[in-house]
Amino acid sequence: MKKLFVHPVIREFLESLEKIKQLECAAHSEYTHHHRNLVDIQHEIELSEDAYTDDMKAAVFDHLQTIAKDRRQAKDTMLVLDILRKTLQNGTQLETLLNILDTADEEWKRNYFPRQIKSLDFSDKESLKLSRLEMLTKPNKDLP
Repeated sequence: MKKLFVHPVIREFLESLEKIKQLECAAHSEYTHHHRNLVDIQHEIELSEDAYTDDMKAAVFDHLQTIAKDRRQAKDTMLVLDILRKTLQNGTQLETLLNILDTADEEWKRNYFPRQIKSLDFSDKESLKLSRLEMLTKPNKDLP
């Protein structure tokens, strides 16, 4: 009996979809892992009080920064995968599917707006640094 011929490109596409499903699970796990690490460091900062030297504080900052970057990568991966999933679920043209990264880039907003500490300026690295320095030199309502 004859079998349906499936072109190798279609087979690779279907294999890629399986890999994408696995990537989705992995990204969620990574995000959760990094988020929990982030919370652990926040509690370390909270509970260390004044016991840490400046070198230890700098090491904690570096650790926090590394964890935050890793968490951001997992979160960005989840965003692209979520857009891909929604696009596929809603039915789409192949041309639309080919532009999925453009769509993700449009939705991806890296502009952070402070929820509480309004004097922090996240528009760029230098503005952020200057806004923190100003908070340290000019006491205001944002700092305890």
